[in-house]
Amino acid sequence: MTPTAFVTRVTVEAALGLAILACLAGWLAGPSVGIGVVAGGALALGNLWWLAGCVLSASVATPGAARWSIGAVIRLAVTGAALAIVFGTSLAHPLGIVAGLTVLPFALIARGLALGRGRAPLGREA
Repeated sequence: MTPTAFVTRVTVEAALGLAILACLAGWLAGPSVGIGVVAGGALALGNLWWLAGCVLSASVATPGAARWSIGAVIRLAVTGAALAIVFGTSLAHPLGIVAGLTVLPFALIARGLALGRGRAPLGREA
């Protein structure tokens, strides 16, 4: 599996988990929690794609350490600013945002373990 295929697969699985969690959270705890789950998940997935793009471009062309450091600082600053905007608007509940941010690590771990075992979870092809 190529790195791009891995990131795409994790994105699809995380998006499915986010959709289910957002619907349940919105139904059980209110729309602001559901919006928070979607917002947190979108931030996490956007950060994953940005980081994956940086890693893939660094593996092709070897940038200097200063360029890599500046890119990391910019990525974290943009992610932090996006989180501040989401928190500042009060449209999304903070617990929903945290729940949305935690879906991606579970999807990454599940996909990594499935690839480590040589097969995908639930008997699907890797």
